Amino acid sequence: VSGVDLSPMMIREAQAKARSFDLAPDRIRFQVGDVEHLPFPDARFDGIICLNVLDFVPVPGIALLELRRVLKPGARMLVATLGAYSPIKYEHWRRFLSANTVSAIANQILPWEMEALLQELGWEIIHQQPDFEPSAAGQPNRYDEAWSRQVGDRILQQTVASKWLFVARKPAAPPAEQPAPEMESGRRER
Repeated sequence: VSGVDLSPMMIREAQAKARSFDLAPDRIRFQVGDVEHLPFPDARFDGIICLNVLDFVPVPGIALLELRRVLKPGARMLVATLGAYSPIKYEHWRRFLSANTVSAIANQILPWEMEALLQELGWEIIHQQPDFEPSAAGQPNRYDEAWSRQVGDRILQQTVASKWLFVARKPAAPPAEQPAPEMESGRRER
């Protein structure tokens, strides 16, 4: 298992958590890295979990291409993106106040945009579902899965979910008639 995060502090926390569960360092490794430029060879991984990462990168398409590069053909990725009414975004309107105390979410990608982006970049979406968990601060989502099922409109479901989960498969072979789309890097510096 390999874990990557842009924040050295998050890497230290992940390492401490792994030690607390007595996970052997030769079986699980964490390192600082940028999801747009992963330090791994092509087709390295059997699966990828990418939860609420792509909401915070400048250009999610670049990160998705990089994730596809390091994933083995036919393997799957679990990716989650915040819903528009997510408790994390709920008070995001405060960013417009002069005394802004809310940090910006980098790109404001929405679940229906992530769905379209995954499809445009050649991923096969094999499953998707809402998640209605509370925010990290404990603020509950005002909606739930039962309400979401009753509505039946996927865009509305994606809007009110805390986050939307996609399971996508990397194609076994790239489409012969069209190469992967090229994207300009929006690389962040820290």
